[in-house]
Amino acid sequence: MNNRHSTALAIIGACRLAEHLAAIEALGGVRLLQAAEALGDPAVRGVVVCAPLRERAHWIRQAAAAGKHVLCAFPPAATFQRLRELVDCCGAAGVELAAFAEALFSPLAAQARQALGQNLLGAPLFFELRVSLPQSWIKDTREGLLLFCGPAYFSLIHEYFGALDSVYARARSLGLNRPEEDVVVAQLRFRNGVEGSVHLNGLGGQGRVVLQIWGERAAREFAADLPLDLRPQYRDFLAAIETGRAPALSGARLLESLKWVEWFRQAARFDREVFAHEVCLG
Repeated sequence: MNNRHSTALAIIGACRLAEHLAAIEALGGVRLLQAAEALGDPAVRGVVVCAPLRERAHWIRQAAAAGKHVLCAFPPAATFQRLRELVDCCGAAGVELAAFAEALFSPLAAQARQALGQNLLGAPLFFELRVSLPQSWIKDTREGLLLFCGPAYFSLIHEYFGALDSVYARARSLGLNRPEEDVVVAQLRFRNGVEGSVHLNGLGGQGRVVLQIWGERAAREFAADLPLDLRPQYRDFLAAIETGRAPALSGARLLESLKWVEWFRQAARFDREVFAHEVCLG
C-alpha cells in the first residue's frame, strides 16, 4: 500500500493476531492501536475484531456506537438472525460491517472469475469444491466447519453460479469429541441448471482448497494452499473506508453467505434435500 495512506485501525482480540499484525505491518502507512480504549480515538477509522465468537457482537456494537467501520473474524454472529441485527445496527450508525473472507481475494478466486467471465469453459455444467483444513485449526474453536470456513467459499459459489435452488447435505463430527461438525459433504442445484458438490474436511494435516469446474467446452482446476494472504482483504477494507464504498463481504453479500450456512445445517439436520422456499432463517 502506498505510504500516502495514514488510516488508523484498532484491533481487538487475539485470534490469529500474529497473522493480522504481520499483514498490517506489510501494508505500510497504517497506524495500529491494540486496546479497546482506542474506540474513543477520533483518528481511528476502523476496528478489526479478532475476539472469540462469544465476544464479537459486543465489540461490533461498541465500534458502531463509536462510528467506526468494522472488519470482523467470521462469523460475526452464530446465526442469520443475530447477524442481521448486527448489520442493521451498523447500518443505522452509518458504518460498514465486513467479515474476513480471504478466499474472495485469492489468486484461485481471480483465476476462476476470469475463466468464467471470459467464457473460456463454455456454459458451466458442474463444479466440485474441496476444502481441507488441519484438525489443529479447529480443535479449539466453538464453530463447526460450516461457520469456520464455509461462508467465503459459499459467497464465491454464489458469485460464480447464481441463485441456489436446493441443498442436500451431511455434516458429522468424526475426529473430535464435540458436537460441532468437522466433515461436511453437500450436493447443490442452482436455478440455472448448474449442479455441484462441496466437501469441507477438518481432519487433514495440511490446508488446501481445490475448485474444479466443468463447462460445455472445457474443464479447469484451480487450487491454493491455506492459509491465504490477509493483505488483499485489508487493502479492500482500507479502500472502502477511504472511498465510502462497501467492502467485499458486507451487507447483503455477508447475510447471503450465512443464509447458506443455515441452509446446509437444515439439510443436514433433516437428512434430505432442502429447497429454497423451505429455508427457515428465524
